[in-house]
Amino acid sequence: MSVADENEKWFHSILHSFPCKIIEEQTLWGQAVCRVWLPNEEDAQ
Repeated sequence: MSVADENEKWFHSILHSFPCKIIEEQTLWGQAVCRVWLPNEEDAQ
């Protein structure tokens, strides 16, 4: 694994029990909504 870029946002998904990366953030009706990438799923959710 390469050194992470300082702008990358990696977290641990409790639901999936796996690291995830936030790839998009929006505010919808005053609530934060994020699109995440799960490397083990090879898909964005």
